Amino acid sequence: MERDTGSGLTQEDAPYSIGIARFTEAVVTASVPAALVQAGTLVSLRRGAVHELLDALANRSLNIVLSRCEGMNERSEFIYLPIYKDRFVAVCGKKHPLWGKRNITLDTLAKQDWILPPPNSYAQKVFEQAFLSAGLTPPRAAVISSLGASDLGMMETQPLLALFPESEVFYLQQTGTLRSLGDLKMQYEVIGAILLRNAPVHPATAAAVESLNAFARSLRSASITHP
Repeated sequence: MERDTGSGLTQEDAPYSIGIARFTEAVVTASVPAALVQAGTLVSLRRGAVHELLDALANRSLNIVLSRCEGMNERSEFIYLPIYKDRFVAVCGKKHPLWGKRNITLDTLAKQDWILPPPNSYAQKVFEQAFLSAGLTPPRAAVISSLGASDLGMMETQPLLALFPESEVFYLQQTGTLRSLGDLKMQYEVIGAILLRNAPVHPATAAAVESLNAFARSLRSASITHP
């Protein structure tokens, strides 16, 4: 039986709607849509903050959210499928004076100009805590951004630091696009797929989850280890 999506389309006709947050942006845009399109699925991507995506999932505007598994013990209406761990790391582009430096301290990072997430966001709070835990005043933002691939353009032309997922940085470093400045130790987060517990399972869900699992396997094969 075909499910009515509320828009006049059946489940088979309507786009498979995926919510993506910053941690999964690179893997989703690089691999998940391609895998689903090959199976004949129309894909719709929505980028946003985790809490916004979960609200959309709860009202069935999304079929799945691929993100940090926020609230795993708090929101019983969701099914959480933890897949791997990731964290934000500090990065710079070739134009930055720190590009060729070694032994960069947290104190040095605190004195730089940064592209930072919006105030009171989860990423911003975790970023600030990394400095406060070391007894340092967190740097103020030179640019406020939702954190994404668009930050690369600014880093290529301006001496700015930014935050990128460690898994994404591993591959970008190989292209010489940016460099990780490893002294900023931010906590690892569980990344995975989130589904609405009492909603029908879309035929494309298994392929979407497997794409995220394949990305996690590529991290392990590349010897990227996480606690």
